[in-house]
Amino acid sequence: MKSPRSADKVYTTGRDARIALALFLLALAVRAYMIVTADVITPDGLMYIRIARLIGGGNWKAVYEDGFYSTYPFIILLFQTVFRDWETAGRVASAVLGSLAVLPFYFLLRRIFDARVAIVASVFFVLSPRLVQYSSDVLREPLFWCCSLTSLWAAWKSMEEKKWIYIVLASLFAGLAAFTRTEGVALLVIITLWMGWVLLYRERNLKWCFSLLLIFLISFPVIFIGPLYLLKTKTGIWELGHVKTKIPSLLKTEDSAVSPDVRKGHPGAREGWSPIARLLNNRYVASLWETSYKYFRSFHPVLILFLFFGVVRRKVIPYSDKEAPFLIWSCVFLLMSLFYAFKVSYVSTRHGLLMGIPSFLWVSFGFWEVSSRLERLAMRKRWNPMLSRHLVVWLLVLACLSILPKTLQSADRGKMELKTGGIYLKHMGYSDENFAVEPRINRLTFYKGGDFVNIPSDIDYSLLGPFLKSSNARYLIVDERSIDESVRGFSSHTTDLGLERIDLPAFRDYKEYSFVLYRIRR
Repeated sequence: MKSPRSADKVYTTGRDARIALALFLLALAVRAYMIVTADVITPDGLMYIRIARLIGGGNWKAVYEDGFYSTYPFIILLFQTVFRDWETAGRVASAVLGSLAVLPFYFLLRRIFDARVAIVASVFFVLSPRLVQYSSDVLREPLFWCCSLTSLWAAWKSMEEKKWIYIVLASLFAGLAAFTRTEGVALLVIITLWMGWVLLYRERNLKWCFSLLLIFLISFPVIFIGPLYLLKTKTGIWELGHVKTKIPSLLKTEDSAVSPDVRKGHPGAREGWSPIARLLNNRYVASLWETSYKYFRSFHPVLILFLFFGVVRRKVIPYSDKEAPFLIWSCVFLLMSLFYAFKVSYVSTRHGLLMGIPSFLWVSFGFWEVSSRLERLAMRKRWNPMLSRHLVVWLLVLACLSILPKTLQSADRGKMELKTGGIYLKHMGYSDENFAVEPRINRLTFYKGGDFVNIPSDIDYSLLGPFLKSSNARYLIVDERSIDESVRGFSSHTTDLGLERIDLPAFRDYKEYSFVLYRIRR
């Protein structure tokens, strides 16, 4: 079999544009299906929509009471001019941006590797369950992927073609990525290391590489000083999103990758522990374990199999220094995730995806490795000629069909009662009423409509009364199964709190939640 890397090295703009368009349409179709069959909005999505509403209403300073500034709520506002429903606007924005992200991903791969490697990696990118899940919900991740991938593609194109305009474009999208998620700051490190690698192994032109880096760094303040100043006139402060607050906070945070008892040397904390338990509670091991787990969890098992063959068991496609940019990309996000895990003892699957996206290169290599081995086996065993001749196509179809059920599966189907309960309250005439709500079920009030306020958590019932009196809420809704954990003594003191229970028959049939609605007597 001919090595995929050795075939078709010429970058053909017309054909690659058609391939990229097909990938985009496939991505959009999958994500559109997920929007049509969407379940309940994520808690983060609820926050982004509230921020977008505040910005749209001119309440710039009130944003700090509900969350933080990022690029994503502005994008929701833009889409809301077309899709009047806020949730639909947020989901469509994520779907479009998540689909657009495949374009710079494909073109970046295509500039370094041949079309077949780029196509297979991009197909798996399009169908990756985690990427599809986040790209069909009200989340900022798709915007971050789109901006960060565009920045990396533009940076590589500028280094390859020696066109400074593309490094300015890279700076623009790196800034947008950083204002979307703090991890966008890592793009500065990645692009700088790429320039260093190009200087050492490709260009060997110090003056050009230094000029490119200087343009990249200077472009950022030049591009963003205007919008940031305009935002300052609205908020009263220079706003840099989480870049200004989260990074210093992490640097000051005490390391917490192990339990506080162990870290403080609590007497007997390690008494009776096995050597394995001691090892797993080492802060460095715990951080590495958490990061590795979330990395592999971001992949479907089929993709993990291909990843194994692409990294460890490769024979068809020889190892090459062309993989270095993707290795740098992945390692920077790995170190960033390790640092985060070391500081807060947790990383999410979203961090795993930051390392996982460049790893689709090795997933593609693994696919071609497996297909080559199967072709050799087919020749020895004399399989059906039709199967043998189109084995690569059959393998790709089989892999995609194996991944697709997980891709099209909703992540929050078990929480549908939050949505149906909110719609029920809306139909019962509560849509214009102000609600106080237990925080863990506040998505119910989103589907009800109207304003709501979260009640405090982990308090005594005696503190809830003054809070309800000071709020504008006319009703309180809680989950009977959990309210006593967050508000101690609530169930036995509803009369003292001035609450009148309202019987709603539909809530009796719910399985996951036991919603109870109270009228707040004034």
